[in-house]
Amino acid sequence: MDGHTLHAFDATSGEPLWGPKPMGHNNQPPVDGATVFASGVGNTLRPRNIRSGMETGPRVDRCAAAQAVCDRGTLYVPGFQGSLHAYDVDSGRFLWSWRPDAITPGFPEAPRIVDDSVFVTWTVPNSSKPWALQAIHAETGQPRWPEPLRLLPPEHWMASDDRLLAITSQVDTEAPWLATYDVYSGALLWQKQLNDRVVGNPIASEKSIHLAHSDGHVSSWDALTGENRWTVKAAKSLRTQPVVLGEQVLITSWDPGRLVVLDNAQGAIAWQGAPRRAAALMTPVYLTGSSAWAVSRAGVLQGWGLDTRRRLPGEHEDLLWNLVEQGVPQVWDGVLYVVAGNGNLQAIRLDSTV
Repeated sequence: MDGHTLHAFDATSGEPLWGPKPMGHNNQPPVDGATVFASGVGNTLRPRNIRSGMETGPRVDRCAAAQAVCDRGTLYVPGFQGSLHAYDVDSGRFLWSWRPDAITPGFPEAPRIVDDSVFVTWTVPNSSKPWALQAIHAETGQPRWPEPLRLLPPEHWMASDDRLLAITSQVDTEAPWLATYDVYSGALLWQKQLNDRVVGNPIASEKSIHLAHSDGHVSSWDALTGENRWTVKAAKSLRTQPVVLGEQVLITSWDPGRLVVLDNAQGAIAWQGAPRRAAALMTPVYLTGSSAWAVSRAGVLQGWGLDTRRRLPGEHEDLLWNLVEQGVPQVWDGVLYVVAGNGNLQAIRLDSTV
């Protein structure tokens, strides 16, 4: 069989729901409501009932199944001829298509949806700025910006409800640049050159932007003016993005492996967990209730009480996975989902490990 197989399990008990279905390559099945889209052989998306595994509607043929995403009842998937297509999840009804230009583009990433905008990226052949991005109206499929953004391929980017952030490295400079654009017009708001490489995605919270740097610094920037609010040395080395919780910024460190909590106003270290040997943390902070969790490179789940500032018991010792093949573990509704290196899916309810 050309591809992978899709298994379905009950999230609470782990019991199988239905047997394996054929899938295409490199596919993380998009889910919306009661429907999961499995990619079949030949790059075909098949809508299936999430409980029974039975097909529920028409298929989407000859599409980039690995780049399909769902959001609020709509399936977005690039086609092989350089167009982005939108379908109604429940009925399979075709809604609209949008094509960036006359040249057949390559879509380097799956679309990202924020509020009523779909952000689409593609490559531009034989261009000094070979990476392009456009914001599409989710309802109509029409561009929001007069012209797409054309940049060097960004190392990281994110979109919020009012601005888009992109971190790129210029050809003639070693240090990366942070640029912000108006999410409604695509106009450049401001850009600043950074001192060190950024790890993980930028994080926006109200009027601030937070970045983690490979040399162990965490920096905060005014989202309106681009002024540096503060920069603090949090560790010797960082590998993950920060997480904002109210007036605190939380970051997991690679060296030494521990949780560091910063004050959002001044950047001062509010408190930090005791480092552990060989506990280099590979994931961002996962928050559930009054606790924070992360997984180390040794496959150990570690937790901290945010109220007590103490390490929590209930560690798991077998959560080994490959970042490239399995991606970063995800948390949904207080449950951590990890696909281990042996292919097994593990679901751990974090609030029950205390």
